[in-house]
Amino acid sequence: GAFEWSVGASAVSFDRRNDDLRGIGKIVGERAHIEPRLRLPLSRSWGFMNFTGGYRYTAYDLRDTPDGVNDDPQRGIALGSVDTGLFFERDMTFFGAAAVQTLEPRVYYLYQEYEDQDDLPQFDVTQLTFRYDQLWRDNRFSGLDRIGDANQLSVGLTSRLLNAASGREYLRASIGQIRYFEDRRVTRTGLQRPLDLSKRSEFAGELVGRIGPWSLGGNLIWDPTLDDVTLGGAFLSYRASNRKIVHTGYRYQKDRIEQTDLAAIWPVGKRFALIGRWNFDLNTERTIEGLAGIEYNDCCWKLRLVGRRYLDTPSARQIADAVTRTGVFFQVVFKGLGSLDDSVESLLSDSIRGYVMEEI
Repeated sequence: GAFEWSVGASAVSFDRRNDDLRGIGKIVGERAHIEPRLRLPLSRSWGFMNFTGGYRYTAYDLRDTPDGVNDDPQRGIALGSVDTGLFFERDMTFFGAAAVQTLEPRVYYLYQEYEDQDDLPQFDVTQLTFRYDQLWRDNRFSGLDRIGDANQLSVGLTSRLLNAASGREYLRASIGQIRYFEDRRVTRTGLQRPLDLSKRSEFAGELVGRIGPWSLGGNLIWDPTLDDVTLGGAFLSYRASNRKIVHTGYRYQKDRIEQTDLAAIWPVGKRFALIGRWNFDLNTERTIEGLAGIEYNDCCWKLRLVGRRYLDTPSARQIADAVTRTGVFFQVVFKGLGSLDDSVESLLSDSIRGYVMEEI
């Protein structure tokens, strides 16, 4: 009928060298997760209202656990959400072309049960950086080792400028905030105290504009309590094709991060292209990632040689303590048959904004 249902499931095995590790950091094992959901979508041209309910069940089979830690913990959490929005439009002109400006208010309510997860392992969990798109997520953590409790209401407003004929987006601006009805108790480590007692999140905003091959954008997080910007970023990009990309960017996080980013892929002649990236941390004056390479592209095959120098940040809490590592990547592509390895494609997609992994 009018309902939609889905079941998401995963089974993962985590292993690592743990002879020199202690406590929960030494734990290895398996994790199984299943997540059935039922959804009622109600949509019209002028708005939408979506009701969602689900249950998130996770079971572990752990090894090398410390004394007193359960080696087969289980967790079950129910969730429910209501997501609703409206669309307002008006006709206008933009550089002489017919255009449409929209105004799109959106409200999202999320309830998710609390369960103590302090004794669960931390295989692939990270605390997500707060941004505008996180207003509409149902978990403030990545991975499945932590599922955040929630009783909150997100309110946001987006305005777009669209081409009236094609629907192409010229400009998008958004701002929003979360209102918390209960304190958040689940933390990544279980050791962060006191609990998060704030009743409102910071204001999150973003702005993105596109004209032809040019893109300009930025994001901003403003804390009204401190009357200060706690996070921000901006970028300017040119992308004519996958072989003509130039990107410049800047990231800022108060008392933690101030970084610049330069990246490019550009043809030199008909068959050759140069590849490069320089991601630099201004606080520590260290290169986070340096990338340099060359590509040869013929009608029947393609060669890439890329050298990479980067900081191994997962092994250190601070960039200043991170170990520098180097790597050399070589890729051969026989067009129509496929590639011997797609690691270079993945590297370029992760390192250079705007690069799209090619189907070979």
